[in-house]
Amino acid sequence: MFCHSDIINYGNLPYTDFIRTQTLCQGGELCDFHFIRHEKDEIWERTKSI
Repeated sequence: MFCHSDIINYGNLPYTDFIRTQTLCQGGELCDFHFIRHEKDEIWERTKSI
C-alpha cells in the first residue's frame, strides 16, 4: 500500500525530485527510490517515475 502512495506523498515536494524505476509492489526486485534536492533558483525538470 505504501508503494502506491509514494508518488502522491513525495512526487511534488518543493525543489525535490523523487525518482524510482521499480518497486516490490509492482513486481520489481527492489524499491530503488531516491531524492534529489535542488537549489531554490536552479532550473530543473521533474523526473517522471513509474
